[in-house]
Amino acid sequence: MFREAIRLYYAHETVKVYAWVVKQFPPVRRLTELDFSHHLEVASLEPADQDILLARAQEERWSSRELREAVREYKRQAERKLGGLLEETVDHKGGDSKTLLEAQTALPEGISRSNSHRWQTEALVPDEEF
Repeated sequence: MFREAIRLYYAHETVKVYAWVVKQFPPVRRLTELDFSHHLEVASLEPADQDILLARAQEERWSSRELREAVREYKRQAERKLGGLLEETVDHKGGDSKTLLEAQTALPEGISRSNSHRWQTEALVPDEEF
C-alpha cells in the first residue's frame, strides 16, 4: 500500500509539472519540431527568452540536454549583466559590493542582497576570464 501511495504521489507531481509547462506554452507558441522536454527546459524563463532559446534549439537541432546547458549559460550572462546594472545604479554608501551587502541599501523589488552581491561580483570579472 505504501508503494502505491508513493507511485500515486509521483504521478500527481508529474501531472502538475506537465500542466504547468502546457500553461506556459499555448498551442500557438509550441514548436512542434521540438519535444516536450525542450519546452520544459525553458518554461521558467520569460516568454521572449523562451522563444529565443527554443528557436535556437530548433535551428541548431539541440537535444534537450544541450538546451538545458544553453539555458544555464543564458541565465548566467543575464545575471552578470544585471550585476553590472546594479553596480551602476544602486547607492553603495562607500562603493564596493561588500558594503552593499552590509548596508541597508534599497534594492529593486524581488532582488535579494545575496543575489545582488553575487551578480555584481560576476560583473566585475573581465570578459576574457568569465
